[in-house]
Formats: sequence, structure tokens, C-alpha cells
Amino acid sequence: MEKEKVTIIHNLDELHLFSCMIFGEVNDTERDSAGIILLSGDLGAGKTAFAKELADCLHIKEEITSPTFVIQKEYDIHNPKSSFRKLIHIDAYRLERKEELEYLGWGDLIRNPENLILIEWPEKVEGIKIPHAFILHFEIIEGDKRKITRDQMKK
Repeated sequence: MEKEKVTIIHNLDELHLFSCMIFGEVNDTERDSAGIILLSGDLGAGKTAFAKELADCLHIKEEITSPTFVIQKEYDIHNPKSSFRKLIHIDAYRLERKEELEYLGWGDLIRNPENLILIEWPEKVEGIKIPHAFILHFEIIEGDKRKITRDQMKK
């Protein structure tokens, strides 16, 4: 693990800039598998808001909604600067064990280096094979103010 970094976000404009910065870091990371960002934090802490802002950075045209009930949604990426072609947004909140995510084709998803995968509630699928990931933990400070702690998990 690299040393964690803390960012304080006061509004959606700052969250947008932060999301685009994270995209740049993930996009520029040398990899032979999918790019993975793990999003943890309480309900309402900003995980889905981050996903929406990231999708904007990726020039995704569809509206981004939480995949809580369908577990997983896929979107085509239209940003010409992106090495990724698909955003896979997974909400693991309703999953009870990692095998449920494996059943949904996790192995195929992570093998494709053109996939950028976001997982909300990664603690619900603890132990799942993750080759490399950026880890973001969201905390509510007050009102719209959020604290985001960032780690990077190495292979």
C-alpha cells in the first residue's frame, strides 16, 4: 500500500475535479487487467455522486444511477483520452459473499484492460480477486462537505 492521501470536497464542482484527477491516475497506471476503483463509505457519503462525476469525465452520455437493485450496469466510454472502453459500475450492497460477484462474471471483467470497474461497498465482497485497485473511502463531515481518503492497492 502506498501512503494514504486525504482530500476535502466542499461541493460538486470540486468532486468533479477530483473524479477527473482519479480517472487520470487510473488511466495512466500501467496494467494488464481492468482498472478498478473501490468506493467505501456510509450511505449518502458520496460514492454514487463520485460515479456520476467520473462518468462525466469519461464523456458517458447515459444518466448514471446507483445499480443497487440490478447490482451491475455497463456504460460505453466516449472520452478519446481514455484507454478504457467500458465503465462497469457495481453496487455490492445487496451481495452477501464474494461468490455472488464471481457468478456475475467477475473473472472476465477484470481480465479486460479496457474495463474501468467501480465497486461500491467492496467490503461486501471481501476476498474477491482484485489485481490492483484505487481505494476511496468517503466520509460525511457536514452538509455537502466530504472527506475522501485515498489508498492504492498494489498487486
